[in-house]
Amino acid sequence: MTKKTTTAEELLAQLRRDPEWVAQQQETARRQAASRTEFAVHERPILEALSDVGFEIPSLEAIELIEDKLPLPKPAVDVLLR
Repeated sequence: MTKKTTTAEELLAQLRRDPEWVAQQQETARRQAASRTEFAVHERPILEALSDVGFEIPSLEAIELIEDKLPLPKPAVDVLLR
């Protein structure tokens, strides 16, 4: 007896017809959106404080944007260590 293989596309179509899986995916998306919103609220004062000392970055997640500015200036380090 030969096993029938399922492609990723077929599996995804099957999952999308499963109400439990769909609900779980929606809940995951809702939680991720809430986490992003909460993170943005908490990072805003830090970004503003960094901006006040002349260190502009769009987000604390944008670490790759500051790699070329290393070592960080002391005022920026002081803000991050608060």
